[in-house]
Amino acid sequence: MKRRIYLSLCISGIIVAVLTSMLVLWAVYGSFRKEAMAFLENQSMIVADSMDSSGETQKAYLDKLKGDLNNVRLTLIEDDGTVIYDSFVNAGSMENHANRKEVTEALQEGKGSAIRYSTTLGYDTYYYAVLLEDGAVLRLSQDSHSILAVFYNLLPIIGGIIIIILALCLWIASLLVKKLLKPIYQLSENIDKGEYTGMSNTYDELVPFFNKIKEQNMEIQKQVNRLQKERDTINVVTGNMKEGLVILDKGLNILSVNESAIAFLGAKTDDYTGKSLLALSRNLEIVEAVNQAFDGRETDLELLLSNRYCRVFIYGVTREAVVEGAMILILDITEQAKAEQIRREFSANVSHELKTPLTSITGFAEMITNGMAKNESDVKAFAARIQKETGRLITLIDDIINLSLIEEGKQVERENVHLKAVCTEVMESLEVPAKVKEVSFTCNCEDLTIAGNAAMLRELIFNLCDNAVKYNKQGGSVQVDIVKKGATAVIKVADTGIGIPETYQKRVFERFYRVDKSRSKATGGTGLGLSIVKHVVEYHKGFVKLQSEEGTGTAITVTLPIK
Repeated sequence: MKRRIYLSLCISGIIVAVLTSMLVLWAVYGSFRKEAMAFLENQSMIVADSMDSSGETQKAYLDKLKGDLNNVRLTLIEDDGTVIYDSFVNAGSMENHANRKEVTEALQEGKGSAIRYSTTLGYDTYYYAVLLEDGAVLRLSQDSHSILAVFYNLLPIIGGIIIIILALCLWIASLLVKKLLKPIYQLSENIDKGEYTGMSNTYDELVPFFNKIKEQNMEIQKQVNRLQKERDTINVVTGNMKEGLVILDKGLNILSVNESAIAFLGAKTDDYTGKSLLALSRNLEIVEAVNQAFDGRETDLELLLSNRYCRVFIYGVTREAVVEGAMILILDITEQAKAEQIRREFSANVSHELKTPLTSITGFAEMITNGMAKNESDVKAFAARIQKETGRLITLIDDIINLSLIEEGKQVERENVHLKAVCTEVMESLEVPAKVKEVSFTCNCEDLTIAGNAAMLRELIFNLCDNAVKYNKQGGSVQVDIVKKGATAVIKVADTGIGIPETYQKRVFERFYRVDKSRSKATGGTGLGLSIVKHVVEYHKGFVKLQSEEGTGTAITVTLPIK
């Protein structure tokens, strides 16, 4: 707007300056012409009167007079147009002047005038002729600059005037623009601040316009507030999602991404809005799946991201059957994957562990059925082996059932459990196998009571003590300590057995894991005892610690909260 005002005023000023200069020049030139013609008329009358009264010949008088009129040309013409005298050139070389306007008028009316422009000289020539008493015509003429020449001469002055006017126009335009736009600027600033005062001080013509702006701004502000609220709600929801969420536009630019997605993709914490997907992740499978999503194909991937097993869903976002963007949803399935792996391993191990005793039972039963037991002693031997394998099978099934019940995590009945009484009961139940291996029990137990499940806690202490007996040396010992430490009860079972090599110590709490499988089978071990101990401890919110040295012995310490 300011530029238009400046330009309009400048063009107007230049046009006014040029027109004014032309009009003044024309007026001056017209006045000059009148003065020039009046001068020639006056001189013509004086010369004509002087010629008639001088008594000299016309040519002699004109020769004498031309020295006094240096800029005036004197010409004497006969009534037939023949030039008989000229003060500037030889009269004999001049053409007949009978058809000249000023000569014709002088012969008819006694006087005549004319102005002719010479293209050769670039001048205007003023002519004035009078009729003498003898019938000849006296003509006086004078050259003068044409109006174009006058304009050229005055052009620098006109240019200077235009420059001055242009400068004045710019100055005036600046003042006018500031004055015109000041109320508008002030009102605009108030509108930006949300203030709509001051409309009455501006131009009346603009008040409806600003009222409309006020209404629209208020409506826009309502929409912005609503969108801001919705965006904040969405950000809160996506920000608290454990699942990763990435929303992309057609150009693979990120419209939204939550912190979970950034963590899953292993990217640095930053604001990725507006950045390319490649700034967030360069995983080729994800990028390729996103490109497929724009072709209308959904993708379901299972990837290892940041050491986590993840399921990644990638699909296009459509509007009226046109794909406008893509969405990436990342789910953490690490626990499910681990559970599935454990389930597969558990199934394989159970199948293997059950198959071994069942195979033995089936084999001995077939031998008896087929009559391979020739006498009563063979039958007793085979029956004893069947009984042994059946007992092993029952023990294994019991351990599997107990472990399954603990893993289910169901709330079981809790009660006050006297650990010393449980420990005494366990040692009594292991008295026979302890005597067989000549293992002695030593109990240093405080009379502690904790809140827990009696059956689980008995199973925990039994497995610890049972292992201490099974994997002990002949004539070894088992030390059981139960002491209070702060708000916890510490159960420690130490033996003088074969010990566990350091290489295997991290895996002994896994299901069916046995350091020496041949020895475990010989002792009737199922490989589930310490796994049950671990799960019981976790169920009671405690922790377990293993210390062992090969050939020296093993000590397992369990710490449980009293309440």
